[in-house]
Amino acid sequence: MLRVASLETEMDLITAFLNTPLYSPNTNSHVPAGTVCISGTLVHQENGGVQIQATTYRNLRGQELEGAPQKLFLPMHKIDHIAFGE
Repeated sequence: MLRVASLETEMDLITAFLNTPLYSPNTNSHVPAGTVCISGTLVHQENGGVQIQATTYRNLRGQELEGAPQKLFLPMHKIDHIAFGE
């Protein structure tokens, strides 16, 4: 079970490694094309996934992609694993 950030403690820094890249259409995408790794802070954990404040996006080669910080919900079936403090 994932740790949940509380209002009394600092939010957890996490890196979520995805099974497959996030879907992003050719235009007006909310995430960069080819995103397979997302870093940010854990906002909330629910039964079906995690909500994070994303700040960094990376592709399969570990290269940083350009993308705006935003709050995302990642369903558990999309996540391979999560590293805390990364």
